[in-house]
Amino acid sequence: SQEEVAKQAIKHALKALKKRHLVEEGAHAPAYIVLSRPIISQGSEWKEKAEKLEIELQQCYKAQSRLSEQLVVEVAESRTLKAFLQEKETAMAELEKELTQTRDEYSQLKTDFEEKVRALELVLSECKELKAQLEQLTIRATNAEAENKGLVDLWMLQKMQDAERLNEANALYEDMTERLKASGLEKLAREQVDGIVRRSEEGAEFFVESTVPSVCIDRINAHDGGCASIMFEYNSVGGRIDLSKFGILALDH
Repeated sequence: SQEEVAKQAIKHALKALKKRHLVEEGAHAPAYIVLSRPIISQGSEWKEKAEKLEIELQQCYKAQSRLSEQLVVEVAESRTLKAFLQEKETAMAELEKELTQTRDEYSQLKTDFEEKVRALELVLSECKELKAQLEQLTIRATNAEAENKGLVDLWMLQKMQDAERLNEANALYEDMTERLKASGLEKLAREQVDGIVRRSEEGAEFFVESTVPSVCIDRINAHDGGCASIMFEYNSVGGRIDLSKFGILALDH
C-alpha cells in the first residue's frame, strides 16, 4: 500500500542520512586529527572549539533525526487526513445527490398538491351547485307535498260527500223495500215473468204491475271498505229506472 511505500522511503532516507553522517565524519576526521594535535601556541583553544563544533554537529544530527521522525508522523497524519477528506467529499457528494432528489420530490409533491387543491376547489364548487339544486328540489318537494295534501283533503271531502249521498240512497232503497214488503207486492213481483202475470193464481186480479225492479242489473259502487251498493232493473220492458225521481244520483267509485 501507499503507507508501506512511504515508510520504506522514510527508512531509506534515514539510512541515507546516517550514511552521509558517517561519510561526513570520515571527511572531517583528518581535520579533526590535525586540530587535535598539540599546538604550542593555540592547542588548547582549537581543542575547545573542536569539541564545541562536535557537540553542535551532534545536536544538528539529533535535530535532523527528530525532524525526520516528525516528518514521518506528519506524512502519516496527512495521509489519514487525506483519506478522511476523501470520505467527507464522498459523503458530501451523496448528500448533494440526496438533496437534489429531495428537491425533485418536493417539486413533484408541490405540483401534485396544487393539482389536488384545484380538484378540491372544483369538487367544492360542484358540491355548492348540487346543494343549491337540492335546496330547490326540496322547496319543490315541499310545495308538491303541500299541494298533494290539499288534493288528498279535497279527494277525501269528495269521498265523504259521495258516501253521504250513497248512504242517503241506501236509506231510500231500504225504505222502498220496507214499503214493498208491507204492501205485499214483493210476492207478486217475484211471480212476474217477462211482463206476464200468472192470472190463474189467487189474488192475480188485484195485481198491479210494479215499477220497482225485481232483479238487479246495474250496480252503483260505493267506497271500498264496507259501504253498501244499490242495484236496479226494470224487467218489464228491459229498460232502466230513472233514479232522479227518487232523489238518487248515479254514483260511480
